Amino acid sequence: QPKDKAFTMEEDRHLLCWTRKFGFSQWDAIHYAIRKSHTFRFNYHIRSLTAEAIGHRCEQLLRATEKEIESLEKKVMEESRKTDDIISQVELPRYSVTRAEKKKQEEEKKVKDRIALDEKVAELDTQIQEIKKRMAESKSMKSIDPFKYNKNNPKKSLLPLLVNFIAKNRFSGITVIAEKFASGHSIVTKRQTQNKIDEIAIKEKREKEDRRIRWYIREEYYYLVDDETVEEIERENRGKKTSQEDKRSKSRKRSANHSKKQSQSESDNCNGELPPFPDYDGSEQPKEPKKAFTHFCYATRKEIKESLAPEKRKNKDLVNKKLLEKYKSASHTEKMEWKKWETWDRERHEHERAIYRKVKGKVRKRTESEDDRINGCVSGSREGNGFVSPSSVSSIPK
Repeated sequence: QPKDKAFTMEEDRHLLCWTRKFGFSQWDAIHYAIRKSHTFRFNYHIRSLTAEAIGHRCEQLLRATEKEIESLEKKVMEESRKTDDIISQVELPRYSVTRAEKKKQEEEKKVKDRIALDEKVAELDTQIQEIKKRMAESKSMKSIDPFKYNKNNPKKSLLPLLVNFIAKNRFSGITVIAEKFASGHSIVTKRQTQNKIDEIAIKEKREKEDRRIRWYIREEYYYLVDDETVEEIERENRGKKTSQEDKRSKSRKRSANHSKKQSQSESDNCNGELPPFPDYDGSEQPKEPKKAFTHFCYATRKEIKESLAPEKRKNKDLVNKKLLEKYKSASHTEKMEWKKWETWDRERHEHERAIYRKVKGKVRKRTESEDDRINGCVSGSREGNGFVSPSSVSSIPK
């Protein structure tokens, strides 16, 4: 059917039938038949058409039917070649037969779609039943308290595991402990574990045992702590004690060495003699010289701290204030002694700076000589290969 929105399928069918009945180019007869037809009694569009317009439409329909017949004949011939059947004359099926075949194919497709839909519905039903079962199981598990301790069957309860877990991770926060424990045990949620931790243990700072805040198991849950956790905690405490003792011994050694140096410096000051300059190799830059007040602070800081109360020794502002007051109240002779140390430190800096410059100059000369040697080798190789060096350009005659 040619694409024309003005004509319907029923109208085109009537026009083709009347062209076959009255013959080709009998458009006036077809026009008269339309006017007399009972079906087109109220169809004012087709009744108002002229004979020429009806003929133009009929010619279009005939061309379209010829093309459709040719395509159908080609299909039939191709099918006969596949089956090796020789057909002398092609007989096309009637419209009623083709229409019945199409209806049959559509019905078969509908049946297949219906079967596929029923299968999907059955699968969904099975999935819904499984989800319902899981939900019922989860509800039954929620109704049972996983932390309820049973003496006859202690393995089923998670309470001893949680107690030991808190004891091992006693310095961690409640959220960290709850997350770790809940990730290892799918039965329990993070919220449940947090509530149970608050019930089992308490987090506080006890001066006798440790300065840090940590979790302490309550007395009614002590019996659930294993021997392994107790041994592990004791091992950690022993290691901490040994490390603290080592730190104390090192601090004692440092203070003893400092007191020895201080006593030596004081004896040197009393005799009026200053120590010689320390050994210096010139690999690093020398340290800047210090003022008299800084030397005084280094020598008397420990004495000032010992004179203060233990809780005020860490207050740096107070210590510095006391040092400044003591230095200002010192006599002229005492200040002159520290001025001597200032001049000694300035001379030490100048001495080390001279050594540093010498070492740096030697290194620079060595690098320059190496660069000159490399440049000479490169220029010689270029001249040997036919290149002209920049120095030989001046000797070329103009």
